Amino acid sequence: MITKTQIENLYGDYFDYYKSISETNKSFPFFFSFDNAFYDYQKETILVYGQETFGYPSKHWVIKTNNKNLYFDNTYNFKDCIDINNLCYKLFDFPDLINIDKSIQKHFNSPFWNFLKELRKQYKREKYNLIWSNLIKFDINGKRIDEDIIKKLGKKFIEEHTEILNKEINFINPEKIIILGKQKDKNTIYNKILLNTISSNFPSSIINDYINVDKFNKIYHISHPNYLNRNKQKPIDIINKIILNPNK
Repeated sequence: MITKTQIENLYGDYFDYYKSISETNKSFPFFFSFDNAFYDYQKETILVYGQETFGYPSKHWVIKTNNKNLYFDNTYNFKDCIDINNLCYKLFDFPDLINIDKSIQKHFNSPFWNFLKELRKQYKREKYNLIWSNLIKFDINGKRIDEDIIKKLGKKFIEEHTEILNKEINFINPEKIIILGKQKDKNTIYNKILLNTISSNFPSSIINDYINVDKFNKIYHISHPNYLNRNKQKPIDIINKIILNPNK
């Protein structure tokens, strides 16, 4: 059984780094979470990484649960963060069980979320567990952090995010990793973080327009669902054909 204490130990140093950043209007840092009641340790695990904005708490969020309103600002603490990420997972799996403000519900209807929901719908009763997280754990001003801000944050930003991704992969030890959001420019800071993480775990070898597969058939880096949808490609079809059911 994976405990809350283990999750706190995993993310404690990163949360300290996050709190040290002086930028205002940061989103709540997004970490993966577990509900042991719905996690089957006999099944293989798929770890999905994406980069979703607005899809997790910022100071604009209000979540109503157990007759209590939860508001978010820069005063929250680490244990709050872990609790809220648990709520995010429950919202994803069991949306009817959580009363969330209507102004926020729309953010769970993006190509990113719809792909995850479809993946969960098709495979939740099969041989896979599904865990998802963000490559970069927070946004600023409700958007993905741009390169200029990252450069201002300095080398520490790259080091912290490379380290936390490696910690997550080693902690979960998933059978398969799906990374959403191939970038054409391999020199972006985002891709440097990703390359640092993947190259330290699994050398990459196969590349085409939509997918990049490591030689161990474990990490699959595909274009973002939003991009695929615009190009009349269904991300779930790519996953089904190339990753989960390669012989069909």
